[in-house]
Amino acid sequence: MATMTRYELRILGAPDLRAPDGGRVSSVLSQPSRLALLAYLTLAPGPVTRAVLVAAFWPESDEGRARNSLSQAVFYLRRSLGKHSVQGVEGDRLWVPPEQVWCDARVLLTDDKPPPDVLAAAAHDLLAGWNADGSQPLQEWLDAQRRSVRDRRAELDSDLVPPKRAQVEAGASSPSTQVRSRWLSAVGAAGLAALLLIALLPAVRPTQGTATRYGAAAPATPSRLAVLMPRVTRSLGAPDLAALTLNAELIAQLPEMADIEVVSASYATSLQDFMRQLATISEPGADVPEWILDVNVIVGGNAVRVVGLLYRGAGFGVPGRVSFDQEFGSPAETVIEVPRAIADRIAAMVDQVIQR
Repeated sequence: MATMTRYELRILGAPDLRAPDGGRVSSVLSQPSRLALLAYLTLAPGPVTRAVLVAAFWPESDEGRARNSLSQAVFYLRRSLGKHSVQGVEGDRLWVPPEQVWCDARVLLTDDKPPPDVLAAAAHDLLAGWNADGSQPLQEWLDAQRRSVRDRRAELDSDLVPPKRAQVEAGASSPSTQVRSRWLSAVGAAGLAALLLIALLPAVRPTQGTATRYGAAAPATPSRLAVLMPRVTRSLGAPDLAALTLNAELIAQLPEMADIEVVSASYATSLQDFMRQLATISEPGADVPEWILDVNVIVGGNAVRVVGLLYRGAGFGVPGRVSFDQEFGSPAETVIEVPRAIADRIAAMVDQVIQR
């Protein structure tokens, strides 16, 4: 547990900032950009140059105005948290020392055995509900930090993964079904959701050998395309878009493809998650699908930004990539219409790449 002799910043889930006496520091929490600056400096592995901070937080401003904004933000943080909270190093670098501000995300990412309350909080997004709509560099940093948190949680959870199940008797089930069972055995409760989705999936009927179009011999069993659970984040006040609904639409709309069997990997939200799960239950490189579909969605006020990546092969090249904005007229449309429209665009990209 964090000892309250320093400020305590919690950014796993809804952000919270407490003074050493336990009082809530509303002056910082009410200013999202300054809270984000505090989080950025807290999670940095070392001092950060002012040039990097200016480029991340004020990319559209001229340098003089941006540096003035940074100085004001630092002054504000020092006034709220104490003059030693944000320290200057070598004149041009800034950082927040751990002895001044304790941070749950930093503990999760750096400690070998994070405390239970931090592990529980890691189930939520970092800075949940907030996105850097005005800065692409800052949004990319935020997305990367959120992936790091998810990957770290998956790494810590792997200690709880049960041993690999014994192989089923020959002829009891198909090789594809055995692969699915091994995937699901690693994920506990999340595996139940994946099992329900897989049970609803019809196997794609193999016809003409797809592999021969790439100069390889036709496989003995169909190649697989694994659909990861989409990552959905939203800006403050934006309507919800259910990742599970989008996942189901993706699976439903993916085209029938020769010698490609679509399977759900809804227990993983990133390629790193997926590979780590497989590594815990099989030999390195075993059971890796030929294709992996990864979709990331950011929901804004009246539109969503979508990035879809289609990985292929042992080297995980990206032969398929699509990014687009999908507008909606009302929050109600994010329930069905928007997931369906997103899935339609993603499916078209997959069809073009695999069957061209």
